[in-house]
Amino acid sequence: MIKILIGEEINTIEWDDLLKSSSTSSYFQSPACYQFYSQLSFLKPFLFGVSDNNKLVGVALGYLISDGILLKKYLSRRAIIPGGMLLDSTISDDALNNLLVTLKSKLLRKAIYIEMRNYNDYSNFTTRFHNVGFSYKTHLNFHLPTPNKETSLKNLSSTKRRDIKLSLKDGAEIQEIKSDSDVEEFYIILKDLYDQKIKTPLFPIQFFKKLVQTDEGHIFAIKHNAKIIGGSVCVAFDKNTLYEWFVCGKDGELKNIFPSTLATWAAIEYASLKGFEKFDMMGAGKPDEGYGVREFKAKFGGTLVEHGRFLCVLNNNQYRIGESFVKIMRSNKSSKSKTINVTKSNLTVVSDISKINQNDWSNFVLNHPHGNIFQTPALYYIYAQTPKHEPYILAAYEQGKIVGCLLSVVQNQYKGLLGILSSRIIISGGPLVDNNNEKIASELIENHKKIVRNKGVVIQYRNFYNLLPLNEVFRSKSFIFESHLNILINLSKGTEKLWQELHDGRKKKVKSAINAGLTVQVSQNAISVEQIQNGYNIIKKVYESAELPLANIDLLINASKNGSLLLFELKYNNLIIGVRFVLKFKNDLYGWYAGSLSKYYSNFPNDLLIWETLKWGAENGFKLFDYGGAGNPNVDYGVRKFKIQSGGEIVNYGRYELVHKPIAYFVARTGFEFWKLFNRNK
Repeated sequence: MIKILIGEEINTIEWDDLLKSSSTSSYFQSPACYQFYSQLSFLKPFLFGVSDNNKLVGVALGYLISDGILLKKYLSRRAIIPGGMLLDSTISDDALNNLLVTLKSKLLRKAIYIEMRNYNDYSNFTTRFHNVGFSYKTHLNFHLPTPNKETSLKNLSSTKRRDIKLSLKDGAEIQEIKSDSDVEEFYIILKDLYDQKIKTPLFPIQFFKKLVQTDEGHIFAIKHNAKIIGGSVCVAFDKNTLYEWFVCGKDGELKNIFPSTLATWAAIEYASLKGFEKFDMMGAGKPDEGYGVREFKAKFGGTLVEHGRFLCVLNNNQYRIGESFVKIMRSNKSSKSKTINVTKSNLTVVSDISKINQNDWSNFVLNHPHGNIFQTPALYYIYAQTPKHEPYILAAYEQGKIVGCLLSVVQNQYKGLLGILSSRIIISGGPLVDNNNEKIASELIENHKKIVRNKGVVIQYRNFYNLLPLNEVFRSKSFIFESHLNILINLSKGTEKLWQELHDGRKKKVKSAINAGLTVQVSQNAISVEQIQNGYNIIKKVYESAELPLANIDLLINASKNGSLLLFELKYNNLIIGVRFVLKFKNDLYGWYAGSLSKYYSNFPNDLLIWETLKWGAENGFKLFDYGGAGNPNVDYGVRKFKIQSGGEIVNYGRYELVHKPIAYFVARTGFEFWKLFNRNK
C-alpha cells in the first residue's frame, strides 16, 4: 500500500536508513538539512515522503523562496530541491508517481516552477520523471576523489599547485571561522562577487551565520595580515561527500596571492584529511554555454559529470513573465560587465548601404563557413520593401576587404502604443566575422547597438551556429545568453536514410495521408501572388489560433521575386489545405512559415508536408534543412514535439538579448500574456 507522508510524519530512523542505502543520498535530503532550513526566516522548507508497504522509499526535501518585494517577489516564487530527491533503487512507478504528483499539487499555488538540482546520477529515473511532467535539463558538475592529501594535490593542475604554494609563501593563511564578525567580513566579499559578476540572488547573511553553527557547516576563510580576503562555504555529509556551496576571493588585489584558489584547496584538503570519499563542486554550468567558473573548477582535477536538473513549470504564463522580469534585471546589472580591449588598427565599420559593395558583401556571406540567407543583400532588400520591417547593415572592412557583416531588421507588427512597446531588433544568423575574430565582432556589435538603440525595446541575436567563441564579446556589451533549441536535418543522407530516421508514428501518419489522397506540389521560380495569398490565409489562421503575431504578406511576395522562396502546397481533392514556405541558400533550406487547415488534421497534412519537403530537398541536391527554431528547452513546446519526429539533430545555439527599454519590454511581455489569456477566455 502506497502512502504519502508530509513533514513530521516521516520516521527519522527510516529516513536515516534510506540515506545509507540510496545511491541518490546527499546532505540536502537529510534530517540535518531540514532542521537547518527550518531555522531560516527567508525561505520555507517543504518535506514530502512516500512509503510502499510500510517502507520509506522516497523523500523530497526542498524550500520555497522568492526575491525582493511586491511584483518581483510574486514573479520569482520557486521551489528548489537541492541535491535531487532521495529515492530507493527499487521504488515502484506508482510510488514515484504519487510522490511527484503530490509535489506538483501541494506546490501549485506556492511556486511558479519546481527545480531539482541533481548531485547524483538519476539516469535510471529520467523517463519516469518525464512522464509526470518533469523535463530533464543538462547541467554539469565536478566530482573530485579525495583519498588523501597527496593524491588530491597531485591531481591539481600545475598552475593551481603553483598558485597555492605562492599564496602560502607570501603570507596567506587558511582558517575555519565561526564568529559572527568573521562571517560578516567574509559575506561582504561574497556579496560583492554576486552583485558585480554572478548577478544572481544571494542568501542573506543569516544563512551563513546559522550554517557555521551546525555540525555539517564549514567556512574555510583565507586571511592575510589578519584580514579575510576570501573563503569557501561547505557542508559535510557523513564521511561521504564535502559539498562546496560558495567560494569567493579578492583575486588580483595582492601580488602572488590567489584567495579563490586557496579557498577551494582548503576545502579539498579538509576533505582529504578527514576521510571524505569525494569533493562535490555543486555545479559547473550548462554544457552549451560559456561559463568561466567551469574553467576555474576544471583545474582542480575532478571528473566532469552531467547529472542535470529536472524542471516542472507549474504556471507557464507566470514563468514566461518571470523570465522577462529576470532578463530585465540582469540586463540592467550587466552594464557593469567587463570590457573587451579592442585595438582598431585598420578596421573600419560602414553602415551606409550605398557605400557597401553588394558583390563583395554577397561573396563574403557566400564563402563564409556559417554564411546564411539572413545575412545576404537579398534579405536586406526583401526587408526594405516590406511594411513594418526596417533593415540595417554594417560591414567591417580591413585593408579594403570585408571581414565581417551584421544584418538586422527592426520588426514592428502592431500599430499605436502596442507597436511602440513591442518593436524589436532581430539579427538572424549573424554576425559573420572572419575566424571568430573578437575585435571585428566587438566593433560590429557595439556600432550596431548605438545605431538601433532608439529603434526597439530589445535586441535579439538568433544564433544559427555556435557563437560561444564570441561569448565574452557579447557579455562585455551587456548581452545575456538564453538557451534556445533548433533542429537540423542532414539531407545529404538521401531519402532512404531520411525515411528510416523518421519516428514510427510519423511514418504511419505519412502513409495514412498518402492513402487518403493528399499530394504535395512544389513551386520555386514562378510563384504567383495568388498562390502566396492562398498560402498566407492558411498560415494566418494557424497563427491566430496560436495567438502569435504574423508578418505582413509583402514579406513573402518580396521573397518570391528574387528566387529565394520555395512553396510547398498540400492538396486534397484539388483544394489547398496546407502550405510550407521555405527559403533556399547555397545547399541549405530554411523552414520559414508552415501550417494547414485544422479541419483536415485527421488526415495528417502536416506530417506529409514536412516529409515531402525533406524528400524534395534531398532529391534536389540540398544538404541541410534548418527547422528555424524549437523553443526554449525549459518550457514545454508542442511544436518541438512535432518537429523532433522528423529525426535530425537537436542543437542549442541559443540567443543573445539586450533589453534597451526595460519598462516597455516588461509591459509588452506582461500585456501580451494577459492579452492571450483574455482572448482565450472570451
